[in-house]
Amino acid sequence: MTRIHFNKTFKNHKELVRLLQSRGLFIQNPSRAEHYIQSIGYYRFSAYLHPFLKNPKIQTRCLEGNTE
Repeated sequence: MTRIHFNKTFKNHKELVRLLQSRGLFIQNPSRAEHYIQSIGYYRFSAYLHPFLKNPKIQTRCLEGNTE
């Protein structure tokens, strides 16, 4: 069986919040966002962002004026 090597590195909850902020999501309370990412999970949470993403969705950039 061939192994697949992934290039993405592990990010903790703070780093994931910073990643969302760098993509244009305005987060008023980063510690609350960290709590939600910890309890819900980043990938489940990020699915809710799809309506707020710019097209094409591959860019993973949020539309201006979106908040947590």
